Amino acid sequence: MTVISIFFIPYDQLIFNKFVSSLCYHSNGLAKTVALISFLSLVMLMSVLGNLLVMVAVCKDRQLRKIKTNYFIVSLAFADLLVSVLVMPFGAIELIHQNWIYGETFCLVRTSLDVLLTTASILHLCCISLDSFYKANMQRLSQTPPLQQKGKTMMSDDFDVGGANEMEIFALPLYFRLRHT
Repeated sequence: MTVISIFFIPYDQLIFNKFVSSLCYHSNGLAKTVALISFLSLVMLMSVLGNLLVMVAVCKDRQLRKIKTNYFIVSLAFADLLVSVLVMPFGAIELIHQNWIYGETFCLVRTSLDVLLTTASILHLCCISLDSFYKANMQRLSQTPPLQQKGKTMMSDDFDVGGANEMEIFALPLYFRLRHT
C-alpha cells in the first residue's frame, strides 16, 4: 500500500482512484495512467491560470486595488500559485509512480514547502475573515453615536496608521486595553 503526501491516505482508498477506475473500466493500466496524468495536469493548469487571473485582475483594475481586503486575496492567490507550481507537480509524479523518486532530502523539502504554503493559505483565509469581521463590526459601531474621549471618536479613522489595515487586526486587543485604562 503506497502512502500519498503528508496526510497518509492509502492510494487504494482515494475517491479519485475509484473515479479513474470507473472511467477506464475495461482498459489496461496505461489508459488509467493517461487519465490520471490528464486529470492532474488539468487541475494544475487551472490552478496556475486561476491564481494568475486573480492577481492580474486586482493589479490591473483600479477599483479593485482600492479595496484593501483584495491585497489579502492577491497574497492568498500567490501562496496558492506557489503550491500549484512547487508542490503539486511533485505530488502528481509521486501519485503516478506510486513512490517518491527524488531522494530523501528533496522529499523533506517538498513536504516542508507543502506544509508552509498550505499554512500560509490558511492564515490568509483567517486574515480575510477577521478583516471582514472587523469591517462589519466597525460599520455597526459607526452607525451608533460615537464615544467621545479627549476629542477623538471610536471610528475606524483612529485605527488607520499608514493604511495598514492588516496589522490593525492584531493590534485590536492592545488598542482597546490602552483605550479603557
